[in-house]
Amino acid sequence: MKPLWISAGGGRSDPNAIYSVAISSDGTFIVGAQNVIRFLDDKGNVVWGGQSALTNRVLISDDGTHIAAGTTLGILLLDRTGKTIWTDSSYRHVTEISMTGDSRFIAAFGGTTSLYDSGGNVLWRNSTQGPTDLAVSPDGSQVVIGSPSGLKGLDRSGFEMWSLPTTEVIQVSYSHDGSFIAGATGHRVSFLNPNGNLLWNYQTGGTLAKIAISANDAYIVAGGKDKKVYLLDRNGKLMWSHELGDPVSTVAISGDGSFIAAGSNTGADKRVYLFSKAGDVLGTYQTNDWVIDVALSSDGSSLAAIDDGSVYYFKTGQVIPTPIVQTTQTGTVIPTSEAAVVQAPTGATIPQTQATNSAASPTTASSPQPTKSGEVPVETLLSVGVSLVFTILIGKRNQRT
Repeated sequence: MKPLWISAGGGRSDPNAIYSVAISSDGTFIVGAQNVIRFLDDKGNVVWGGQSALTNRVLISDDGTHIAAGTTLGILLLDRTGKTIWTDSSYRHVTEISMTGDSRFIAAFGGTTSLYDSGGNVLWRNSTQGPTDLAVSPDGSQVVIGSPSGLKGLDRSGFEMWSLPTTEVIQVSYSHDGSFIAGATGHRVSFLNPNGNLLWNYQTGGTLAKIAISANDAYIVAGGKDKKVYLLDRNGKLMWSHELGDPVSTVAISGDGSFIAAGSNTGADKRVYLFSKAGDVLGTYQTNDWVIDVALSSDGSSLAAIDDGSVYYFKTGQVIPTPIVQTTQTGTVIPTSEAAVVQAPTGATIPQTQATNSAASPTTASSPQPTKSGEVPVETLLSVGVSLVFTILIGKRNQRT
């Protein structure tokens, strides 16, 4: 797997170093940020760069027209040309940020949790302290916040609707159709409906670091400290898992789940991984340093990755598949006490009991072993031998008659 181009950075001391990356749905625009925000096209040209502020996270709208950034100077919304649409510096050092795909709503935490509309108007503020992550629903009617003690759902006025005590929430994501919430809660992928009811948990072998949901809401990818990448369907069934050389720190998934990307920001395994939906390793690429972040376009055509400051850009259609399958079934779906119903991607309702049982170990069909070139299978030799003996016996009988 080779990058189409590399936009080099000089490491952490470089003022142009990038540690957060996002990509438009069609893969034509890439935005990265750390000390500055840079906007690149799919040829690797820097369209613009600026907004010198330490940026914790940068997001791009589906069509690539709006860029939201949480920085040490507040929250910014920029257009495709780099022009500031609006900024709010009321609360500095914005550590968490979430934006709907159409950029109509932006949620952020910088001392308080706030919800903005596309014009920068503050719709509400909530003084809940210390969110570890947050996610806004597609219609802006709810913001889910994660904390060291669990999950909370805030309504369109910023008041608490529900709470779910769990272990520390590392990340929370809202489905693109608004029908469910996925959270990385300790060792588990947790799946909730918008009312905060826990539908299922999937327990992994280590603390999770990152999750991502496909745009069609059919698949959830997760990675964590047990060095494994997991692909689950929305009913809690494990499709496959694959072990990397080091703890997984970043994952991404294309819109229909056809491609999954992953990387690690610790250890010696300094590679970008690209998987198919079936779990095959389509390709890897050795970067100069740890892989900090990865992003896949919704159409699956493009992959962006960053190491210690540099951006790598790949075209997935140019990757030659290498069928190396390493699937394991180490996790378990832990049923909840509630009788909940999960909405399947096709629109059919699947009872929770089916979802919790769906991660059972798959059966493997036996298949004949291939033979080397020039060798004749034993079964063929036996068949020929039996036929020869039968022919000889018949011949002797004919001679006697």
